[in-house]
Amino acid sequence: MYFGAMKFPLHAAMTLVVAGALSGPVAAQMLYDNADDVRQVTYGFNVPFLQQLGNGTGGTQWPGWHGTLIEYTLNPYPDAVNGSEQCLAYLRNPGETYDVIVIRTSGLADLTDYVNGTKQIRLDILSPVPGVDVEITLEDAETAQPANYPIGRHSTYSAVTTTGGQWETLTFTLVGQPDATVPMDAVDNVVILMNPGVNVSEQYFLDNFYGPEWVSPDCTTPDDNAEMVTDFDCNQHVTRIYSDGRLQLFPNPAPSALNSSAKCLEYTRNGAVTDDVWVGSFADGPLTIGAGSALQLQTLDPSAPSNFVLSLQDVFGNELLLLTGSTMMPGVWENHTFDVSALAGFPNVARFVFLHRPGLPEARSIYLDNWLVTLPGSVGSTEAADRVGVMPNPANDQVRLWGTQGATWSVFDAAGREVAQGVMRGTEEVLDVAQWTPGVYVVRWSDRQGAAAERLVIQR
Repeated sequence: MYFGAMKFPLHAAMTLVVAGALSGPVAAQMLYDNADDVRQVTYGFNVPFLQQLGNGTGGTQWPGWHGTLIEYTLNPYPDAVNGSEQCLAYLRNPGETYDVIVIRTSGLADLTDYVNGTKQIRLDILSPVPGVDVEITLEDAETAQPANYPIGRHSTYSAVTTTGGQWETLTFTLVGQPDATVPMDAVDNVVILMNPGVNVSEQYFLDNFYGPEWVSPDCTTPDDNAEMVTDFDCNQHVTRIYSDGRLQLFPNPAPSALNSSAKCLEYTRNGAVTDDVWVGSFADGPLTIGAGSALQLQTLDPSAPSNFVLSLQDVFGNELLLLTGSTMMPGVWENHTFDVSALAGFPNVARFVFLHRPGLPEARSIYLDNWLVTLPGSVGSTEAADRVGVMPNPANDQVRLWGTQGATWSVFDAAGREVAQGVMRGTEEVLDVAQWTPGVYVVRWSDRQGAAAERLVIQR
C-alpha cells in the first residue's frame, strides 16, 4: 500500500471533548491532526515526493501511488461542526479498489478501551454524498504487507457518512473481533479507507482526527514559543494560501546536531512553473519584530547549491522586505539568518512568499524547518538575556562571548552563512573578528535552557 501526498497546519488547538453521560463511551483522548497547529503524524511510507510513482513532475497535476492527499488545504466550507481554517484534501484514486491513507505512528498504547467501545475514534469529514463507508484499520506495519492480507491487521473500525457537502463528525465502532495473533503493543500503523471495495473517484476533506493514544508521540502539546514561527513538530504557525508545488510534512531526512527534530516540511516545486511559489500567512497573526530582530530558518537542499527567496508582505500582499539566501552543501541542514530590523514595530507583517530556484522550470525538492524570529537584546526573556551576551558591541577586532559552560554557539552573517561556531569551554570565549567584513551578524547559543541570540555589529 502507498498513499499520495499531504497537507499543512494553522490555528487554534482543538478542545478535548468528553462524552457527557458517565455510562456512555468516552471520546478518543489523543488529537492526531487538526491540520492547523497540532500535526502529530506523518503520512505514507516516507518516500520523497520526487521518488513517488507518477508524481506529476512534468506539470501541475500531482497524483500519488494511490489517491492524492494534500496536507495544506484551506477549509472549503467552514461551519459550526468544523470552523478551522485548514484541513486535509483527499482525492480518491478510481483505479484502486482499496485506496488507502497510511498514518505512521511511534506505536499505539493499550487498545483495550477501543476494542470494548469505552473509547471511540473520531474524524471530521466533508463527503460529496451520504452513505460513504469509511474504515480505519489498526495494523502492525512490519507484517501488514499488501500481499499478506489480512495478516498484520489488528482491528477494523467503521462509520458511514450521513450527509453530503457539509462537515460531520464520524464516530467509529469495532467491526468483528480483533486478530489475537497481532499483539496489542505491536500496532503502529493507522490506515484510513474511503469507500473500500469500490472503484470511484471522489473528493473528500478530512480534519480533527482523534485516535488511540501513542506510546511516545512526537509531541504532546504545542509549545507557545513566542520566538517560533514554525518548527513543523509541536509549533505549527504558518498556513498555505496557495502553492504551485507540493507541501507535505516529512520525517527529518538527515538528523544532525544542527537539526535533530522529528519532522520538517518537504516542498517540491512544480517543474512546469518558472517562478514556482508558496504563498502563506502567519497563523497566529502578524510577526512581532523589534529593533535588531533576525529571522532564522533551516534548509536541507538535495540539489544544492541553489538560491531561494523569501518575501515578507502585508495582509494585502504588498512586499515589505525581500530576503534572498543560498544553499551551499547538498543533503545537509544549513542555517540561514536574515536581518529584519527594518520592519521593527511594523504591525502588519502577515504574509510571505517563498520561491526555490526562481527562474528555473524544473522539479526539485527542498526541506524547510525551524523558522524563528529572534529579538536580540532581550532574546525573548530576561533569563535568556542574563545568561548570554556579547562585548564589546559594536566591535572591530575582538569579541568576548559569555554563556553557560557546554553551550554550543554559532555566528551567522547577514546572508545566513555560518562564519564561526564552537562550544563554551567555560563561561567566556574570545573571538577574533579582525578579518571579518563589517556588517551585522547574529550570535546564537543553545544550552539545556533553550536557545538565545544576540545581534553583533562589526565596524571599522
